[in-house]
Amino acid sequence: MNRQQDQNSDGIIPLKALFGAALLTFTLSACGGSSGGGSNPDPDPEPPPVIPDPDPEPDPDPEPDPEPEPEPDPEPEPEPDPEPEPDPEPDPEPEPDPEPDPAPDPGPVLQGDAVYFSGQGAYGEIADWRADGEFRVVAWLDRVNAEPSAKTVLVSDDDGDYLSFSHDSVEGRWNGNTVSLTGPFEFNRTRYVEITVDDGKLSASDGESQASVSDGAVDADAATYRWLYRLQDSYSSGGLQALALVDLDNADNTRTLIFDQDRGVIASGNGAESTHLLHGLGSGDWHPIDTNVSPPLPHVASQADWDAEFARSYSGQRPLIGTTNGNDEKKFAWQGHYWMRAYVRMAETYGDSKYLDYAVELADHMFNYTDEKRVERGELNIHNEPYQGLAPKLYLNTPGLPVPGWRRPYNGAWRNEALTDGMILNAIMRLVDHIKSENLSQYMERADYYIERAERIVRAHDSSYSTTKNGAIQGSYFYVNYKNEDYGDGGLFSNPLPFNHNMTLATAMIFLDKWGQGNGDLGQKAREILGFYMDNLRMEANNLCNWDYQFLANGGGKMEDFNHAHLDVGFMVVARQEGLLESDEPLQCMANTLVQRVFRAPAMASFGVDGSGISSTWDQVAIGYDWIDLQEVDPRVGQVAEHILRHYGDLSWYRPYLAAANTLYWRSRSQ
Repeated sequence: MNRQQDQNSDGIIPLKALFGAALLTFTLSACGGSSGGGSNPDPDPEPPPVIPDPDPEPDPDPEPDPEPEPEPDPEPEPEPDPEPEPDPEPDPEPEPDPEPDPAPDPGPVLQGDAVYFSGQGAYGEIADWRADGEFRVVAWLDRVNAEPSAKTVLVSDDDGDYLSFSHDSVEGRWNGNTVSLTGPFEFNRTRYVEITVDDGKLSASDGESQASVSDGAVDADAATYRWLYRLQDSYSSGGLQALALVDLDNADNTRTLIFDQDRGVIASGNGAESTHLLHGLGSGDWHPIDTNVSPPLPHVASQADWDAEFARSYSGQRPLIGTTNGNDEKKFAWQGHYWMRAYVRMAETYGDSKYLDYAVELADHMFNYTDEKRVERGELNIHNEPYQGLAPKLYLNTPGLPVPGWRRPYNGAWRNEALTDGMILNAIMRLVDHIKSENLSQYMERADYYIERAERIVRAHDSSYSTTKNGAIQGSYFYVNYKNEDYGDGGLFSNPLPFNHNMTLATAMIFLDKWGQGNGDLGQKAREILGFYMDNLRMEANNLCNWDYQFLANGGGKMEDFNHAHLDVGFMVVARQEGLLESDEPLQCMANTLVQRVFRAPAMASFGVDGSGISSTWDQVAIGYDWIDLQEVDPRVGQVAEHILRHYGDLSWYRPYLAAANTLYWRSRSQ
C-alpha cells in the first residue's frame, strides 16, 4: 500500500517549539532521635536511738486561776468551691471531603451532524457494498424508535435481504430466509449496534452484552447492500451518527459513513468515491452531534482476563525465550518490543512482580543473543555474512567485526540499523526506568547491567549522527554511504533516517541520559532530534497537525502513516514526561488529529495521519500503543481507542497484548 503524499499546504504553518530539559534533584534527608537515662534515689537513713525521759520534778504550788481566754473569733465560713469550668464544647465534626468534581465532559468524539430519518419516505442510498466473507455492520445511533418492538432496518438490498434491530433483538434475511436473535441487548440505551455475519452464524452486541445464534440460512456474501433505513417500500425512523461496513475477510473492502448537513454523506474506504445520497430529508432532519454513544467493553476487562489469555496462548514457554538466532527473523525488534512494554505496563498497573520477572527474563535473553555474543560463542560467523548496505561505518569498513547490537535481514543481506537497535532498547530502557523510578532493589543490579549494555549499543551508531550534514536539520541519524570508507559527513548520504527511526532510538537515549553515567551527550542528541521533528511538524489553524514520514533533502516527502507514527507519538509523550518538551501543545495537536481526522467513525483509523486511506487490519492495533497515551491531554482519545480495539484488538497475536495492557492501565487511572 502506497503512503499518501501531502498535497494541501493551505492554512498550514510550521511549528517550531523552544524546549529545554529540566534536571530534578531529589534530596533525601534522614532524621534521628536522642535518648536519656536516670538512677534510683539514695535509700532512707537509719532512725536515731531512743533516749528515755528523766524522773519528773515534784509538782509546784498551783498558780491562781488565769483570766479566761477570750472567745476566739469564729472560723470564717469557707469559701465555696468555685463552680467547675464547664466541659469544653466538643470539636465540631469535620466537614466531609467534598465529592470530587466529575471529570469534565470531553465533548463528542464525532464532529458533524446526525441524520434523522422520519420513517415517511426518508432513506439513504449507498454505492453497492458486498462482503467477501465474514463481515460486521457497526452503527452509532443518535435516536432510537421509541417503540421497543419496532424494527429499524440498517441496510438492505434490492431483493429484500436486510439487517435490522429493535430495542433488544437483531434480525437478518438471506435469500428470503429470516434469522432472528433476541438477547440481553439495550440498543435504545447504549445507542451502539454491532451485527456480525458469518456463514451459518449471526452475532450481535450492544457494546456491553453479546449473543449469537447458529443457523445455516446465514450467508455472509449473499447480499449486496444498497439502502439505509429502507426495506423496499417501507421506511424506518431514527437518528444515525455513523455506520461502518467492515469486511473481516478483506480490509480493503471496508467502508465508513458519516454525515454532514452541508456535505451529505461522507464516505471513506472502498467505494468512497462513488455516489452516496440521502433522500426525503427536510431541513429539520439534521441535528448537531452533542453526545457520545456508549463505548463498547474491551476484549480484556481485568488483570485476570489478561493473565488467562496469556496462559492459554503461551502455556509452555513465554514468548521469544526459545528464539536462539537473535534478531535474524526480526522477532526481537518487532515482537520483543511489544512484549517488553506489555509486561512493564502490567507491572505499573497492578504492582505484580511476576510481570517484571517476565520482562527481566526477556531482556536478559535478548542481550544474550546480540551479534557480538553469538560470535563469542561461535554461533555466528560475520566474516561469511558481513553487514551490507547499512550499518555504522566501522562495521562496514571492518568485515568480520560484529556489532554490539542486533542485525536484521534485508534483501538477502544483513544490516544493522538505528531502527532495529532502537526498537529493542526503547522497550528495555522503559523497564529500566520503571525499576529505577520505583526503587525496586531486587532488580537494580539488572537495570544497571542493561544501562551499560544499552549505552554501548547506542554509541555504536554515533558515526551515523550529524548536526552539520544539512543546515536545515538540527540533528539526525543519516543513511550511511556504503560506497566509501569515509567517516564524518562525507561518509553519510544526504537523506536523514525517517522520523520514526530516529525517535525510537532517541526514546532509549532519553532514559539513558536520565539514569546513566554519561556526559549528557545522549540527552543533547535527543533534544536535537526533537528540534528536527518540531521544525517539520506542520500546525494548522484549527489545531490539527500533520507531518511527513521522512525529511528528504530534495524537498519531497510522503505523509507519515498511522502505524509507524506510533513511534513518533511515543517519543513525544516521553519527551514531555521527562521535561524535554515544555508544552502540551504538540501533544494536543496530535490528539486532535487522531480524533478529528485519523479516526474513521465508528470503527477504524485511516492510513495516513492526513486522514487518507484506511489502515490494514494489523495496523489498526497501533491505536493501542503510544497513540492511546495521548488521553493524558485529551480524554476523547480513550474512547477512540476503545472503539477501534473493539474490532481489531482481540488477543490473537502479540501486539494486542500491549494494547490490552494499556487499556487496563488507563481504565485504572480513571477509577
